[in-house]
Amino acid sequence: MKKQKNTGVSRRQFLKTGLVATAAAATATTWSYSCGSDMTNNGNGILRVRPNVTTISSDAREELVDAIHFLKNLQSPFETSLSFYDQLVHFHQLSVVNARLTVGYSLSHQCPAFLPWHRKILLLFENAVRVHIREDFALPYWDWTDDSSLDVVFSDEFMGPYLGDSDDNYSISTSSFAKGLFSINLTASQLSSSGDPSSNCPFDFITRGPKSIDLPTAEEVEALLEVSTYDSAPYDIDADNSESFRNYLLGIFPLQLHSVPHVWLGGQWDSDISDGLFSSTESTTFVGTMSALDCSPNDPVFWIHHCNVDRIWAAWEARYGASYEPESGWNEGWNLNDEFYPYLLYKDNPEMMKEGITNASMLNFESLGYTYEDLYE
Repeated sequence: MKKQKNTGVSRRQFLKTGLVATAAAATATTWSYSCGSDMTNNGNGILRVRPNVTTISSDAREELVDAIHFLKNLQSPFETSLSFYDQLVHFHQLSVVNARLTVGYSLSHQCPAFLPWHRKILLLFENAVRVHIREDFALPYWDWTDDSSLDVVFSDEFMGPYLGDSDDNYSISTSSFAKGLFSINLTASQLSSSGDPSSNCPFDFITRGPKSIDLPTAEEVEALLEVSTYDSAPYDIDADNSESFRNYLLGIFPLQLHSVPHVWLGGQWDSDISDGLFSSTESTTFVGTMSALDCSPNDPVFWIHHCNVDRIWAAWEARYGASYEPESGWNEGWNLNDEFYPYLLYKDNPEMMKEGITNASMLNFESLGYTYEDLYE
């Protein structure tokens, strides 16, 4: 693959000049690489290694911060009205909203496609950074079972604090993702008629609320990895965890693992409604950015969190093989060779079709060109 010019803007430049001043330069960058480029293994057959975020240098963490800001201002190749970063949020949001309001079953979470669907969105993010920032970039993961990781991940130099200001809707006020420096353009859908509290996230800034649960432990991950079958009927939240690695890892609250860091970081809190927010009622329960299922990728921690989720799946595949079920006969999107929604809406774009958009295409992480620093071996 031809080396791309580094068109990113450093974090120091962002903080010195402000995001508005750099947006025009970023959006002027065109999305360009050859359709024949090998985006799976750096073009040389060598797997890129996704590292633990605590083991990389402070410069490497700064590069990721810069990349997120850059993608936030880079025009999407899929919908030109969106930035690339917001496009990824929109993909996630479309899958959730379509599941709730149209098809009536999950398309990207409480179903077998949960892990492959999110592996695809991680690749879209990672490939964009490789194209526009550094071609050998590998997305780092946050191992939330390691208590010592909190000081690194939630430092002002990286993701900012894990608890926001209680006097300002738990907004974060430090780091380059603070209120006023990093805007949320796609808020959670107001699906109040569904009774889903995750719809109550109207803020246009990142919020991280009160902690009501503890993060998962290494012992819980090890117990999960003892489950040798990928999934089992009925292939939804009612699947038996002892026979469904996918459902066990998904961890619908109050169960543990994937869902817990979302709820832990975003939090939820009661607040009086003011300034025109949901003014139809006197009070509501707000949830933080990561707690809102449909728009949780608005919080940049989403990427390093889901990278860790993918790492756990990769560790499971290393133990038991890249198996998947069901093969056929279940809801559209759940079967082995079904295409992901909403990615299938963009099949005419070659950037979307790299690596594929089916469950089957996402099963072998090494064939996708990467591995992890630690696979629980």
